[in-house]
Amino acid sequence: MKVLAGILGFAALLAFVFAMGNWGLFTREFFGTRHRAIDNKIFKESEQYNDGMIRDLENLMYDYKMADSEDKKRSIKALARHRFSVYPKDKLSFEQRDFLNN
Repeated sequence: MKVLAGILGFAALLAFVFAMGNWGLFTREFFGTRHRAIDNKIFKESEQYNDGMIRDLENLMYDYKMADSEDKKRSIKALARHRFSVYPKDKLSFEQRDFLNN
């Protein structure tokens, strides 16, 4: 009887450990998307991200001005439009918005 109780106790312990392992996977799956969305929002509102995007656009504008052929200018312009298609336009200066729109 004690052996059977020990085996059942051990099986219950294994089942509990297995359930807790799967519970972690469940919670990570359920809450993980919410955490990623919050992390993404915080990242996109950060000063480093916004300063980096502005700096990238300034570099692209400089490269555009220094380009010696129309093909290079077109490719730089297409790259800038693609990179900044999801970036909020209200965070850009008038000159930068004009560059992306023309």
